[in-house]
Amino acid sequence: MPVRVVFLDVDGVIVDPARSGAEWARLVGDVFAAEFGGDPAAWGRANVELFAEVWREFQTLPAGDREHPAEASRRFDGVLVRRLCERFGVAPPDEARCHEVGRRKDVYVAERMDASFPGAAEAIRALAGRHELHTASGNPPYRIDALLRGMGVRGAFGLTVGPELPGVAKYRPGFYEAVFALAKVPPEAALVVDDDPGALADAAAAGAATVYVPRPDAAAVRAGAFTGVIASIAELPGQLERMRR
Repeated sequence: MPVRVVFLDVDGVIVDPARSGAEWARLVGDVFAAEFGGDPAAWGRANVELFAEVWREFQTLPAGDREHPAEASRRFDGVLVRRLCERFGVAPPDEARCHEVGRRKDVYVAERMDASFPGAAEAIRALAGRHELHTASGNPPYRIDALLRGMGVRGAFGLTVGPELPGVAKYRPGFYEAVFALAKVPPEAALVVDDDPGALADAAAAGAATVYVPRPDAAAVRAGAFTGVIASIAELPGQLERMRR
């Protein structure tokens, strides 16, 4: 069956991780300073440091498959915002307010960041003229929506799927099966584009075609491991044309 629906990862496919960290540091302090006072640049630097620290801690927690991704996101926001407030000697808000601030800073930064790969917006528009487009990402949907709005391409996508919609974390069993079910597409009509070979192995096991976008430090690609390999999203429309032949 020919590819009818394309699912794009975000970080590493649409957004360049080598640039996005600096954009977060530049922008995120605006939200915290407006909420709690102080110097935006100092908040930005602290957020970069503490985000990495909290992220490492969360990778070791045993909740795993038992916790809904939306609840994990709320807990993460709570820990991060409280740690930031402690760093600056500010009384932290309650759990609900922590999550609201966390969500607001995600949207603020994603809408304004300049970190998409060259040609990403043009490639997305070209793809949308021929294929149904969705995301399949580890990012929450509200962050993906904000990013795509900032790029001017939100209208090119149908679903902006992160773990919250299917209720399954990326890299967990059943993620892609749940994503395809949400989009109401048979796996054999789906193409998944990602920079992580493990994610693509999961998508292939679910029955989808796969296109790999190697990271700069990626190991050599095993021949035949993916349906296609491209250097960047700018090459994806051409890759799909070749697959049609």
